[in-house]
Amino acid sequence: MYGTALTLMMKTKLFFTSNGCLQIFESDDRLYEILLDGDPLAEGDSSELLEETKGLLKDYFNGDSVNFGRLSLDLSGYTEFQRDVLEAVASIPSGEVRSYKQVAEMVGRPRAYRAVGNAVGNNRTPIVIPCHRVVRSDGSIGHFGGGARLKRFLLRLEGALD
Repeated sequence: MYGTALTLMMKTKLFFTSNGCLQIFESDDRLYEILLDGDPLAEGDSSELLEETKGLLKDYFNGDSVNFGRLSLDLSGYTEFQRDVLEAVASIPSGEVRSYKQVAEMVGRPRAYRAVGNAVGNNRTPIVIPCHRVVRSDGSIGHFGGGARLKRFLLRLEGALD
């Protein structure tokens, strides 16, 4: 997704859910990426951060309230605007959704909702930065890297969908 040569130098951990295999990557003691369609044969060296992330994801998928905010994230490679968008998305409470337009307003760029969509679409750490909580203005689900089925599952898990 973001370059296999780069990911070969990273530590990685697998997390299996009923929705598939998540692959968690760490770079320089910071969470770098979560692949929603990870390679179930690609587990490498683990670390304290990867174990903590895996534990938090396990709690999350069990329906527990989880604070991902304590994880150290690697936001390198993002523009300032993308970082602002991801920080805004990270502030959306569990069980709630915001539209792309609302997120654009949160970052002070009310007409930049398409750019918000692009920034959300480039989120390397889904679930931890809950891009699944961003929907279209008409309330429809919108896009998600893990597909509409997984997005609906996550929103139901959090109580944002019936």
